[in-house]
Amino acid sequence: MSTATPPHRPLRHSFIPRAPVCPASCLSALQLDNGIPIESWFDDRGDTELLKLVRFLETIQHTGDVRPLVREKFKLHKLVSDAT
Repeated sequence: MSTATPPHRPLRHSFIPRAPVCPASCLSALQLDNGIPIESWFDDRGDTELLKLVRFLETIQHTGDVRPLVREKFKLHKLVSDAT
């Protein structure tokens, strides 16, 4: 099942959370403002990376369109622009 949400479909009805959290390697497959970068937690029982995002996720949980907040917080567009 694709995690992409059609532009006309409200995010509250989608399969994924409003701002999917994924390892940095998957961000290239998404629009930058639709993902939250996080270090990989695969097979690491001691990982606490998601805990670092709790405050931000609580802040955006009732926001209709989280993309501007994600863009401002993580500035991924700037990192990509600076790298090219």
